[in-house]
Amino acid sequence: MVSLTGSIATGATIISSTADSVKRMHMKLGGKAPMIIFNDADIDAAVGGLRTFGFYSAGQDCTAACRIYAQVDIYDAFVEKLGAAVAIIKCGYATRQSRSWGRMSA
Repeated sequence: MVSLTGSIATGATIISSTADSVKRMHMKLGGKAPMIIFNDADIDAAVGGLRTFGFYSAGQDCTAACRIYAQVDIYDAFVEKLGAAVAIIKCGYATRQSRSWGRMSA
């Protein structure tokens, strides 16, 4: 089994170099999932989604939203609400109710 989380170019190289022996593969290529927030977006829903999907697994997932683009008319409101939402994230012992996530390690 060959597994890679990396660039498309590296994935293509690995796939082509192992093609003669037909290996099982798991490729997570690309990443850097963008989140685009338009002026007519539900800002609270966008903030909630980003708080959930941008921070789980300590953001170490290829689908974690890590590039955020917000249109100028809603930018300030979005940044303010996102800042407030992530400021209350608490990591630690998962058995404590006040924690958002348990401890994480790589």
